[in-house]
Amino acid sequence: MIALKHIKKTFTVNKHTVTALDDVSLTIHKGEIFGIIGRSGAGKSTLIRMINLLERPTSGQVEIEGQDVTKLGKKELSKLRHRIGMIFQHYNLLKTATVEENVAIPLRLEGLDKGTIQKRVDKYLEIVGLSEHRKHYPEQLSGGQKQRVAIARALAHEPDILLSDEATSALDPETTESILDLLLEINRELGLTIFLITHEMEVIERICDRVAVIDGGKIVEEGDVLDVFADPLHATTQKFLKTNLDVPDEVVKELSTHGTLVHLSFIGSQTEQAVLAQLTKKFGLLPNIIGGGIKKLKRGLVGNLLIHLDGDVDQTDQAVRYLEASGVKVKEVTNHATVLGRLG
Repeated sequence: MIALKHIKKTFTVNKHTVTALDDVSLTIHKGEIFGIIGRSGAGKSTLIRMINLLERPTSGQVEIEGQDVTKLGKKELSKLRHRIGMIFQHYNLLKTATVEENVAIPLRLEGLDKGTIQKRVDKYLEIVGLSEHRKHYPEQLSGGQKQRVAIARALAHEPDILLSDEATSALDPETTESILDLLLEINRELGLTIFLITHEMEVIERICDRVAVIDGGKIVEEGDVLDVFADPLHATTQKFLKTNLDVPDEVVKELSTHGTLVHLSFIGSQTEQAVLAQLTKKFGLLPNIIGGGIKKLKRGLVGNLLIHLDGDVDQTDQAVRYLEASGVKVKEVTNHATVLGRLG
């Protein structure tokens, strides 16, 4: 559906060249929710604006359904943008227009007839649950309601793609949850491809099918959300996920004097297996759970446990091989900020 190929974007700031995106390549499949996560300044806002060419790449290609949109003329680009809806962090609503007017105005500018405009306003206000607020003004709405108006406005063009630029970052947790539920419903019922950026891992785990991690203008990790959560490879991803479970150095040092501290990751049905109970029975080890939990992601469950294996080297090696044979990913923790390579 969407293919970004070797995208590079540079800006000139005070006569110095700043690279915002550096050789970024991504493919977003039709009908999926794809998330980009990164800290402020990582390049994610520049990246999302490449899709509808609000920012043009310095080099590289932006393809939608096989067409390089960077080569489109003004008229063709305008048509393309009608197929791409966009919602923003701060809503961008007209304060002097009612809810229904905010949704209708872009359709009037598009030149649609009154009957079509009214049908679409009615349809999408119903979808976002704001039919009863159609005559209200933005100042009369909560933050979540304002974002729902913005979503209705983006959907009113009946796009194939919906871009979400930090759409929940200004909202409280409860309101964020309701907006994420709405995006899931839109994706499921309307079949829209949703491409979003965020700095909140909770957004990724709640609604995304796949994720890419951006750092310093580069994609440092990409994959299915389940796989990335279970086995994050890059340090930036590990920090977002807090795979180390924030164990103080002194605790790691103390436990390491008599045994090994390991981080275990489980996917799906593996979270239901009593593999730890077998370690004592099979290998004479005493596994002590230091911390952890199970997260429910869009496509399944991921469990993370930090455990201390109290036993000698041979016992530990055998136990690790058993855990890995059971489908559990095992990594040794050497300090509170580092999760090293797999044992065994």
